[in-house]
Amino acid sequence: MSDIFAGSQFIELELFYTIQKNKHGTASVTIVPPEQAHKMLADEKTKESVKCLRTKWLQQSWRAAHDLVTASMEYNHTNDRMKFNPHLYRDAKLKACLQDWDAKDADGSVIGCNEMTINNLHWQIAAALIDLYEEATEPTQDDATKN
Repeated sequence: MSDIFAGSQFIELELFYTIQKNKHGTASVTIVPPEQAHKMLADEKTKESVKCLRTKWLQQSWRAAHDLVTASMEYNHTNDRMKFNPHLYRDAKLKACLQDWDAKDADGSVIGCNEMTINNLHWQIAAALIDLYEEATEPTQDDATKN
């Protein structure tokens, strides 16, 4: 099939992070850039602290993108109009496009990738995942000036 059509081929992305407990015992998540993560993984002192979540995403078709925008509209009672809600959009995009991951529980059992488990992600992990996907699928200013 031509490369202009969204297909069933997954986009595979990795998210590197560390989790440390603060003085209150609360998990503190730090997203680690890939270059830094690879250096930390090569270092015996820090390699155990870096975690990697491997993910698989769908490329959006025109229809899927349209449906996400439509689902992200809210009625504004003040001016009697529909308004786009970017928070609803990012949530819907994350749940529609993230298809699989290698997340495991403490016993090593695979944790399914579904709406319930996505809703239970640490907020920094969820935000970093959608940012990573958008970075991989949306053109940047640099991309625009190259063409």
